[in-house]
Amino acid sequence: MKFSNTASIAALAGLSLLMPAVYGEFIYECWDGARFDIDTIKHYALLGTPEQATVLDPPYEDGKIYGVYHFTKSINNKKSKYLVQTVEKEPFILFFDVTSFARECQIIDINA
Repeated sequence: MKFSNTASIAALAGLSLLMPAVYGEFIYECWDGARFDIDTIKHYALLGTPEQATVLDPPYEDGKIYGVYHFTKSINNKKSKYLVQTVEKEPFILFFDVTSFARECQIIDINA
């Protein structure tokens, strides 16, 4: 019985390695080509608070904004500003490049 459990676990572990290849790998891509892991943006969303919101942030017309997190990142020697909003309805997290004006970053499949 121990062998079958060990074999099953090994088989499942092997299959789990194939999952990203089957289902694709999704990331956020911004208008300027900057790419961010979804887990990174989820982490930033957890750091957000309503107090971090500014009047320059894009409005959310479909409900309440629960948290906001601003950060900057240098890409090609240019500092870009980003905003993560946690909102009331799906997709629950909105991600924007706000360097010059707010442009929403899109989720893409990098294997497509």
